[in-house]
Amino acid sequence: MKIPKLIKQTQTLFLKNNINVIQTRSNLYLLRTLQIINKINGLYKKGGKLKILDLGCGYGFNTCILKSMCPKCNIFGIDYGTDSKKSWNIINKNGYNIEFVRADARELPFEKDTFDIVISWGLLEHIGEEKISYISLKEKQLEEEKCVKEVKRVLKKDGYFFLNYLPNSYSYIEFISKHYKIYSHPKKFSKWEITQLLEGNNFKMKHLSRVHFLPSLYYILGNTMGDFLNKIAFQLNLLDSLFLRTPLSIFAQDFEIITQKERN
Repeated sequence: MKIPKLIKQTQTLFLKNNINVIQTRSNLYLLRTLQIINKINGLYKKGGKLKILDLGCGYGFNTCILKSMCPKCNIFGIDYGTDSKKSWNIINKNGYNIEFVRADARELPFEKDTFDIVISWGLLEHIGEEKISYISLKEKQLEEEKCVKEVKRVLKKDGYFFLNYLPNSYSYIEFISKHYKIYSHPKKFSKWEITQLLEGNNFKMKHLSRVHFLPSLYYILGNTMGDFLNKIAFQLNLLDSLFLRTPLSIFAQDFEIITQKERN
């Protein structure tokens, strides 16, 4: 799989403006993002002016890639953080035409049945994180459920909810990161927990798999190592797919999930 020219242009824009550099520089991360977007295009056969919400879009890097690969679609991005506005302005000054909104994923500022697709890239584990020091696990789960219910509300009938980069509770990378006091996610998910949360809120599970055995944010190891790994990103992606066909996949970093809103 080649990285399209439009995507490289997005990468260059973000690097030029020093936005989210560790993630943006990684060609392996780009390849994984493209694989996810190709699944969206596969479902909808690259057609139609779909309305898509990028839930928890952060600085908007994946949102830009989504717009580049689905130019006919009407793309929205929401995030609760206050430090993304500068990058959002840069994005739209460069012609991406994405509607960004600062909002809480538990209280979405959209009408019922608005979107064909809602997509998130590592969001659900952060829902309620601002309260994590003083709320119970049960209360954290209720915060996550609020988010899922809101997604269901704003999705059209038969609309799809894509969840990506949802941390796996058995991830060896999370274990190593925590051991060496590198950032790790306080909340991780089991397959059972994900299924209960989504199916319990009337989403039909279409696809659920463990993904990303090899880490993609390798620039935390420094520029020299990062540049070397970037040159072999295609080979790393192939090696990653081979690992995921073995029993070792249980220790992969993330879950990838595709669900569909069930008709009431």
